[in-house]
Amino acid sequence: MTAYAAFAEQRITRVICLARRDEIEWASPGYAEDLKRGSAPLPVQECPVRDGHAPDDPEAFVQVVRGTACDLLAGARALVHCFAGHGRTGMFATCLIMALGQSRGDAEARVETAGSMWESGEQDEFLRWAEHVLQAEQT
Repeated sequence: MTAYAAFAEQRITRVICLARRDEIEWASPGYAEDLKRGSAPLPVQECPVRDGHAPDDPEAFVQVVRGTACDLLAGARALVHCFAGHGRTGMFATCLIMALGQSRGDAEARVETAGSMWESGEQDEFLRWAEHVLQAEQT
């Protein structure tokens, strides 16, 4: 079964790719080619973040999180990935759960239970900032 077939089986409606193109080209040349040509069979939103780092553009990252939260509330199913599915994915998932109204502590507990978590002081600092931005929107 191809990855795309597995996505279809799980009714995934969009993909958020946090990996950089050079990582994808090395690890999955076919996927990289699909991204380059725009030929993936479902929408892929690229939001690259350097491994072990916070986003270079925090506001743009939070915009992707907000958009994903709205899509989920409307019934979409998203797959979020980086390279290993740990640090950057954990950071995105933590933000996403906070955008859906949960506290950072609750979000981190859920993400850690799923086997992921942010992994650097830079990511922790970003999450502190994002927590305040997302909480301010909910009041």
